[in-house]
Amino acid sequence: MSNDNCDNVYSRLYKLQAMVGKSILDGKRNPWDLLYALQMIVDSGEPRYSVWADLGIIIVPNDYEHRTRLDLFSERFSQDFECGFDIGIADKNFPLASSYFDPGKKYLVRIMKQVTPGRTPHGERMAFLKTMGAVFPGIRGLSLVWELKKDMLKDLALQTFHLVSLDWETVLWHKPGEGIQMPGILFNSKQAGGNCQFYMSSFDYRDKRDADEMFLCFTEVK
Repeated sequence: MSNDNCDNVYSRLYKLQAMVGKSILDGKRNPWDLLYALQMIVDSGEPRYSVWADLGIIIVPNDYEHRTRLDLFSERFSQDFECGFDIGIADKNFPLASSYFDPGKKYLVRIMKQVTPGRTPHGERMAFLKTMGAVFPGIRGLSLVWELKKDMLKDLALQTFHLVSLDWETVLWHKPGEGIQMPGILFNSKQAGGNCQFYMSSFDYRDKRDADEMFLCFTEVK
């Protein structure tokens, strides 16, 4: 590489560093995002996540509506969850999402699994999904995967696992007295009866997630 090219690379790095620092000081960027993105670069020699299951392509139904999705899902599918269905799963509690589904759009859906030991931060997983080109439909994505792929999901339950559809804390439910809520589905192993639960758990952006908690990756198929 020529000296001119080296100088150009370092000049760009310094400019980007200054821009990122200013955006954090101005409150336009979350400092945790930068922290986890940099940590992923440092750890890039050792893959931390991999595809656990490929669920294939889903097509958003023609009658899908963001504003009524969760209430209709509750009416149609709450009885599927033998171990419980949290009453907080309602459109009024999750009016927003980082990404919105449109009827007819197609998405490749994969379940990601942490392959290194220990616990990892929520923000790091979000940063990883960004590198995959993922979108973040949140709880509505989780509900749609259940509706369209529940038989495949149950077949995967050779052992008990938790499945979540990650999203940013700003669009999660801030439940009075209990804080931010992260929705998830518990799949009990077939040996344990194969029953399921759609639940809520208290969440902090800085919390570290358990290694046995799987998470969805949605990428749009053009």
